[in-house]
Amino acid sequence: MKKIRSFNFENHKKLIFFGGVYSNAEAFKAFLELMDNEEVSMDRLFHSGDLLAYCSSPKEVIQLIKERDINSILGNVEQQIVQEKSDCGCNFNEGSLCDTLSNQWYQFAKNQIDKKDKEYLSTFSDLIKIRYHQSNILLCHGSPNQISKYLFNSSRPEEFEKTIDQSLSDIDIIISGHSGIPFCRFINEKLWINTGALGMPANDGTNRTWFVELNQEGTTIHYQLRSLIYDFEKEAELMRQNQLPEQYAKALETGLWPSLDILPEKEKDQTAIPIKEFKGKLIINNKDQQ
Repeated sequence: MKKIRSFNFENHKKLIFFGGVYSNAEAFKAFLELMDNEEVSMDRLFHSGDLLAYCSSPKEVIQLIKERDINSILGNVEQQIVQEKSDCGCNFNEGSLCDTLSNQWYQFAKNQIDKKDKEYLSTFSDLIKIRYHQSNILLCHGSPNQISKYLFNSSRPEEFEKTIDQSLSDIDIIISGHSGIPFCRFINEKLWINTGALGMPANDGTNRTWFVELNQEGTTIHYQLRSLIYDFEKEAELMRQNQLPEQYAKALETGLWPSLDILPEKEKDQTAIPIKEFKGKLIINNKDQQ
């Protein structure tokens, strides 16, 4: 049985969604500073999972999200750690470079955190449902029914459709993470948004990382893919000091992933092409798409 938390934000205009912090405290602190500067209260922030992964500061990012009391769901990495599993549960192809490197960073993360950290991670829900200005939002990690499901902008519609069962018929917006590349698309009149990752670039040849903003105006919900600039050089150096995989330290610097094994052909072809920030809107009263 999945653990689901519910929220009602009928009277709030801005919500922020982010995920894939990946133990990158430098990116996370820059993001939180940006939210403070924009006067976004922490109860309007939602984390889509994978707080822990490749980078140098698993314990620090746990403390940051705990201190700020940010609404969070489990990513596959947190789920595996809480359940004392021996691997990250990332669904990498067996024997791939990502699979091999994951053994190193996953063990590092497990060794850095303690029992109290695990107990805190175990309080995260599997899904979050939000009532937001006459619309219903579902926050999941990979997909509503599979935590480690990779879905991309080029994935076939049926790949999305088979993750949406009848119990989600009232959902207008699905927000996910896991795959690491942000996108927005419509699937059978539902808006599906991937937040991208806050702790690792999107394989677009830039050092930027990504999150999502929703705003409400009348019957219209405005959605935006936003990028973040932070001190990636400092984080890369911290990774090297902790003897974490050099391939991921370089990825922070180059904006390019060390392996493209999980990517569909279209996303592979878009390697090193900078992603543009994007704005769109959803009209709730008749579900018009624009």
